[in-house]
Amino acid sequence: MSGGLRYPKQTIRFSQSEQPVPTRAPRLGVHTRQLLREAGLSAAAIEAVMEVGA
Repeated sequence: MSGGLRYPKQTIRFSQSEQPVPTRAPRLGVHTRQLLREAGLSAAAIEAVMEVGA
């Protein structure tokens, strides 16, 4: 993606708190293995899913 993204400023500002820096959403599939592991799939089952491309 070329160019920068523009974000609106925070509507409320507190003098004692840091403002969060906006970040982009993770790319599709970045957390697939982690989510499948948390869902209870075994390592072999995860590999089978990844091979199929599901």
